[in-house]
Amino acid sequence: YSTDSTMDFAQIQLSGHPNYFRIKWTRNRKERGIGQSRMQGAEDGGPSRYIAFLDSDDLWATDFLDRSVAHMDSKSEWVATTSDRLREDFSTGEIFYRDFSILNPSARNWLFTKDAAISSCTLIRRKDFDSVGGFDLSVPAGEDLQLFLSLAESRQWGHVPGKPTHYRVNIGKTRGESDSISETQLSRWLIWCGIWEKHAQSFSGVVMPAKECAELMASRWHRAARECVSENNLKALAHCYRRISYWNSMERGI
Repeated sequence: YSTDSTMDFAQIQLSGHPNYFRIKWTRNRKERGIGQSRMQGAEDGGPSRYIAFLDSDDLWATDFLDRSVAHMDSKSEWVATTSDRLREDFSTGEIFYRDFSILNPSARNWLFTKDAAISSCTLIRRKDFDSVGGFDLSVPAGEDLQLFLSLAESRQWGHVPGKPTHYRVNIGKTRGESDSISETQLSRWLIWCGIWEKHAQSFSGVVMPAKECAELMASRWHRAARECVSENNLKALAHCYRRISYWNSMERGI
């Protein structure tokens, strides 16, 4: 669903090169959110071996799909593979390169503790995407986080070397717009903490030391509590403090 001329521009480009693009067009008639839109696209696209999602403003290297598919074809044990990421912040001019080779030996730990913003640089095996149910449509934000943590619990994660995916962030802010749907979502930390909670018990003592996991979760719920204070969300604030108390007690008891 688009409120500007993006759809019209894309259709003009496609119609001008009918033999070049192999694209099946899907259009929402109303705003449905990231998860629902991607699930609809996956369904409309039909059967496939792999699936990938390119967020708005991001750019794949021209050989991203070729490289990623070749690596996945050679590694049947991989649930997904991720390229490196070049993150360019258009509001500050900062450029940061992230080498994601770390995901190959320790994807569960990295995605849980560090950085799950890998959607645009990841190719997923379709049968594994379907086996975990795809995107969780019950969460209003953090769909990528939920999906990747679920995938990482199942099998090994790969890394595809070569040119990075170009993440272009805060382009909208230079025009006075929001860059991300999640940025407009109230209680983002509350939602993310709920997702982390679903995986924390299985990660604690397995992926990371139990004491370290408890300390991390208590810190995250503190962040969510501060967010609830700023939003005057007292009911959610009480829930945050209950979770902080729980994880603090877990930390002391370990």
